[in-house]
Amino acid sequence: MVKIQNIYYMLAYAFSVLNEQGCKRLGAEDFSNTAELFAAVLARGISTQIKRGLGREYIPDTEALSSLRGKIDVTASIKTRSILRRQMVCTYDDFSVNSYMNRIIKSVVVILLKADISRSRKKELSR
Repeated sequence: MVKIQNIYYMLAYAFSVLNEQGCKRLGAEDFSNTAELFAAVLARGISTQIKRGLGREYIPDTEALSSLRGKIDVTASIKTRSILRRQMVCTYDDFSVNSYMNRIIKSVVVILLKADISRSRKKELSR
């Protein structure tokens, strides 16, 4: 479950980005509920962010590999007996778009798609 505080920070960031880009039409639109407003702000913010490129960060990962990558964890290799399968347990950082902030945005979109918003907003969010 996503904390309300995280949703607030994400929407505040998205709204400040929209104001910088001159998208002040949102203030003039009539929204039937807050979910509709959140969906509009989030859809515009996400489309802008996708044009710029999604944020990426290094995510630590540990797994048994047949080719070495990153740091070798010898004790874990001995404990899991991966040496018998000709593998070593390696710890490495993967540069990925599956960052914490991107997962928050995705979970908010999923929640908003289940909310009481218009079909056009749902289509815009799912796109």
